[in-house]
Amino acid sequence: MSEKKVWQPRLEHYALAALLTFVFLHSFMPHDPRVRMGFKTFEVEWALTGKAVWIAVKKWRHVLWFLFFFPLVMRLFERDKTRKALIALIVVTILIELQQTVIAGRHARIVDLLPNLIGAGLGAFLAWSLRRWKEKRSTSTIQSRVQSQA
Repeated sequence: MSEKKVWQPRLEHYALAALLTFVFLHSFMPHDPRVRMGFKTFEVEWALTGKAVWIAVKKWRHVLWFLFFFPLVMRLFERDKTRKALIALIVVTILIELQQTVIAGRHARIVDLLPNLIGAGLGAFLAWSLRRWKEKRSTSTIQSRVQSQA
């Protein structure tokens, strides 16, 4: 008779939950201190002008946050970690922008997805590169052992 595996939270689960809670609570705060907290009608800015894209891409804090989130999110999954973490962070960034559609003093812009996606993409690329490097390293080590034994 086999025992069922019981999920137990690890430190990275708590850290990720705390960080995501901070991000979501922060996105409720208006940018302008003169604006009272509250709700507004649904509103999204769909403009993808060159200037808007350039301004969004320069939001280095957003890039770093999502680059930092990536390894934490990867640790949540057992298989296909890189792909699942990337999908999870894409969903989170979309939810953040959707939340801002109805918060007074916040502006949901399609272009604001870019810095978060760049950070998540960099995290995915680094994870993929590290995995490839480890695979090559272990393969070369095995080949050198086989050659030395021959």
